[in-house]
Amino acid sequence: MNQDKKQNNDDPKPDFTQQLNDIDNLDQLILEHPSYKQLSEQLALAEQKIQENRSNWLAAQAELENLKRRSEREIANIHKYAIEKFAYDILTTVDNLERSLATKAVENEQLKDFYLGIELTLESLLELLKKYDITPIDPRGEEFNPDRHTAMTTREAINGENQNTVLEVIQKGYFLRDRLLRPALVVVAK
Repeated sequence: MNQDKKQNNDDPKPDFTQQLNDIDNLDQLILEHPSYKQLSEQLALAEQKIQENRSNWLAAQAELENLKRRSEREIANIHKYAIEKFAYDILTTVDNLERSLATKAVENEQLKDFYLGIELTLESLLELLKKYDITPIDPRGEEFNPDRHTAMTTREAINGENQNTVLEVIQKGYFLRDRLLRPALVVVAK
């Protein structure tokens, strides 16, 4: 029996170092295999494409968010300034009523009720403009501001008025909320 044990011990056992070398060689063979290289390249290309698509998606999301904010702002402005054209057109009526009152005959009893009607109509119209946040610009005595006033003519400064000061308002200007609806027509000191 001792001989049997000896024979079994003489059997070539696989060497552990040899096994590790075989595994390394196998790994090297796998890494060098043409299909592995192709798969690695395809994987790298796929990962690159994923990054490109993600970047494009993020850019599209940002653009969509900007478009949404811009649209909301535009819609808010449309609601806020929807009456702009109508308000501008109605100012002609206000101007005509104010001019008719400025030229009324002083003591004409026959036209007293007529002018009273014009005054009431003008007051009603001005209240309506105020209700919709349309406010007049009466810059008499203020410094000329080309963003709010249109100079129709200039006149020599008298009575100690400063240059570039509004001396007279020919036609009032108006704001619709914070937007200039119509500039005031003015005479400016030179």
